[in-house]
Amino acid sequence: MAREYRLRHVAGPTPPTGTEAELVVTPRPVSFLGEVEPREGLLKRPGETRRLGGRIMVFPQSRGSTVGSYVIYALSFYKNAPLAMVVEKAEPLLITGCVIGGIPLLVFEEKPDYEELDRCGKAVITRNSGGYKMACVTG
Repeated sequence: MAREYRLRHVAGPTPPTGTEAELVVTPRPVSFLGEVEPREGLLKRPGETRRLGGRIMVFPQSRGSTVGSYVIYALSFYKNAPLAMVVEKAEPLLITGCVIGGIPLLVFEEKPDYEELDRCGKAVITRNSGGYKMACVTG
């Protein structure tokens, strides 16, 4: 059974709790300007195209231009926003984008196992006494 990951809410609206959602997991930082297509709601990388809308996006951190904040906002504008973003490091570009885009941003309390999370396929975020937790949905 996969472990539960403790999370801290850092920006955007209150995270959705109890909602089962597909995971979009990448162990590499994401450049929102160039790798994300907000009109279609896609993460596009060589050999990889993943839909973001309504999913929980899991990645280490963002990278690149401050224009990335507007790309995150555009995901919301075009109704393609992830349900939440969960990262190891929340830097200003990501925080700003999630605030203006109305996307919950959470930070892992410990180092995540990206391979394990990718195998999960789906997860659920719940509230606990110290903040939030995310666990794989089984069966």
